[in-house]
This record gives sequence, structure tokens and C-alpha cells, in this order.
Amino acid sequence: MQLKVDVLLDNDAEKDYLYDVLRMYHQSMDLPILVGDLKLVINEPSRLPMLDAIRPLIPLKHQVEYDNLTPKRSRKLKEVRLDRTHPEGLGMSVRGGLEFNCGLFISQLVKGGQADNVGLQVRMTVM
Repeated sequence: MQLKVDVLLDNDAEKDYLYDVLRMYHQSMDLPILVGDLKLVINEPSRLPMLDAIRPLIPLKHQVEYDNLTPKRSRKLKEVRLDRTHPEGLGMSVRGGLEFNCGLFISQLVKGGQADNVGLQVRMTVM
């Protein structure tokens, strides 16, 4: 894991923060807090491989929940641009976020709306 962290994080403060978060998790075993804290440092698509490197550090009984709380890594990322000033809106509804202790995901699409037209689908994670 350290090699992956060294490659993906070039800032020593971020590395220290990551290791502190992992130490605190192993004391508290509070998975939603761990994932929320991880999102502060794993905050761009190029850093998502760290989630796979961290997974073996999670006890087996928590790994399914960890997978549910973190973005899906097996899928390829798709970058799209939507015009938030469009008179008809973005054409989608989202759910999740910090208040729900989970990632942000698309919950509804407007048929023929911006999001639908660029190929977004219900249940996709928004980064």
C-alpha cells in the first residue's frame, strides 16, 4: 500500500492524514467515518486506486459495507459536462452525500434531458 500512496500522493501532509485516518479507524471501527475522512484525500479520479489498496486493511466483516460506501472502482470513469444555467436544468436528481454517509449517486433522470443525452444512468456515482 505504501508504494501506491507514495505514487498517488505527493504531499507529505496528505500522506500523514491518510495514515492517521487509518489508525483512528482501527481504534474505532467506525466505517462511515473512515470513508468520509478518506474522501477528503481521495478527492480526484486518479486517486481512486488507493481505495483498492486500503480494502485489505478493512476486516472481512466490514468489506461489503466498505464497498457500498466507496465509489465503484471496477467501472471506468466517464467525464461529462452539463450546463447548470440551462433553462431546463441538469435533467437529473441526485441522492447521497455526507448527510447520508454515502457517495453521491444519480437517483432519477429526465428523459431527453441533459444528463440523459450524455449517457448518464440512474445509480451512477457522481464524483
